[in-house]
Amino acid sequence: MGKVVPLFKKDGPQIELVEKLEEIITLAKEGYFTNFVFAGQRVTDGDVTTAFAQADPPKRTELIAHMQVEVVSDMIETIYVVERR
Repeated sequence: MGKVVPLFKKDGPQIELVEKLEEIITLAKEGYFTNFVFAGQRVTDGDVTTAFAQADPPKRTELIAHMQVEVVSDMIETIYVVERR
């Protein structure tokens, strides 16, 4: 299973997010990705924008599952660290 790489630190500066998105665009232009999923929440109204490329429903489900596993892992780590204090 692949590792989900966060775009930037939770409280990182906005420019860091922009730089990571530009890096993803560069990699996509070089043919680095075969499939892609994206979700982002807008600051202005809280609406969520989702997008995908070259990913049929089973592949989108697989890619989203990678993100869900990463979230669960982070939650377990947070709980474990808090309980160990």
